[in-house]
Amino acid sequence: MTRPRYSIVVPTRHRPHTLPHTLATILLQQHDSFEVVVADNASGPETRQAVEACGDDRIQFLRSGQPLSMSANWERALAACRGEWITFIGDDDGLMPTALSECDDLIAAHAVRSIRPQYAVYVWPCADATGEGGRLQLHLGREVRRGDAREALAAMTIRPNAAPIPLPYHGWVHRSLYEEAARSGAVFQGKDPDTYAGILLAALSDEFVTQDRPLSLIGISGTSNTFRFVVAGQPGASTRDSDALHAAEDIVRHPLAPEIPTVTAALIDGLLQIRDRLGADAIRWQPTPLEIALHAAASVWRADAEGDAQLARVRGMLSSWRDRQAYDAAVATAPPSGRPPRMTCVDRGRNGPFLVIDTRPLGVQHVAGATTVAAAALETSLLVGLDAYAVGPPPAPLPETAVPQRPHLFKRLERDVRHAVWGWWRAAHGTPRPQEASE
Repeated sequence: MTRPRYSIVVPTRHRPHTLPHTLATILLQQHDSFEVVVADNASGPETRQAVEACGDDRIQFLRSGQPLSMSANWERALAACRGEWITFIGDDDGLMPTALSECDDLIAAHAVRSIRPQYAVYVWPCADATGEGGRLQLHLGREVRRGDAREALAAMTIRPNAAPIPLPYHGWVHRSLYEEAARSGAVFQGKDPDTYAGILLAALSDEFVTQDRPLSLIGISGTSNTFRFVVAGQPGASTRDSDALHAAEDIVRHPLAPEIPTVTAALIDGLLQIRDRLGADAIRWQPTPLEIALHAAASVWRADAEGDAQLARVRGMLSSWRDRQAYDAAVATAPPSGRPPRMTCVDRGRNGPFLVIDTRPLGVQHVAGATTVAAAALETSLLVGLDAYAVGPPPAPLPETAVPQRPHLFKRLERDVRHAVWGWWRAAHGTPRPQEASE
């Protein structure tokens, strides 16, 4: 059997309401060599029904007979992949229509085994606890750069609050790199398998490619762990379910890693776990307990009883009185803000290389609709000419033939984008754009 060029893995558990929209964005790819692996983690019959309703033999449906941890579910999905290049996306995420053909171009131009494109961010309307429901954030850049994996890992040990490396989640990794990683054990381990595997793969890599232009959308829905716990600050049913599965399989964090629900804690855990797995030459990081505690404390945002409990758990990892005194002083100087982390950089409009669009006036209710808006926005000369607003009149509207399949959507999108840019113009110049009053 001929190996497909790409395997797109969609792990899912109890989300038949979002999964069909994710699959729609994948199956509309303008490419003829890919497979979709839906790794169903013991969901109800509605999930299978949603997959079968697609009626597409490119979908490989894998259902586990019993609930598994996220790591175990991802590992079995990886074993089923036949593609040369593999990516994982969530069951409320989406792919841009030209994602695979653009990957072809990147692979042809760069001899690397991993790719880290920017991703767009879409907040489903049901995830409106921070007032960002319906927002779509796009990176408008088009630059492609090569990155050094070891330098990126070294930067993470200094500031473990971001992962500037290709992750399996929304990254694109050649199967040979996965096969190399699997020689020393399971690729996906721990409570945060995407972070763990990303650090493992980076430690085995030399160079990777990054691209500003997004190839996918991270969807944040009301039932996602990111929204329920990290953003909204409320451990929902999915979080409790995940915790129970971890406990059943005796999955714990590294003894030196703090047990708090933040990205920083997950990165610290991954760095320490991979250092122990591959040796100190792979991850050159020997942090003191106080260094780890201060990194972790800086990632706690809740200013309530739960936030106090998280800070106390971190403090409890310090054994010396001097370390605890330094920790207390640092927390007192920079206490938690009480504000949840934003999912988009502004409410609406331009912020540096990013544009945020409110998709609700366009009637968008799910990630497939958001993908359509994102693709239209990135492909119009309207956005190419955004910087012209600072020096002269806006570019002329495109004819309806620019987006022949959805002219009505494009006209509404154009109006919405212009409105967003006016707000940016006023903020930058303090006066309305001359044409604004008459348009």
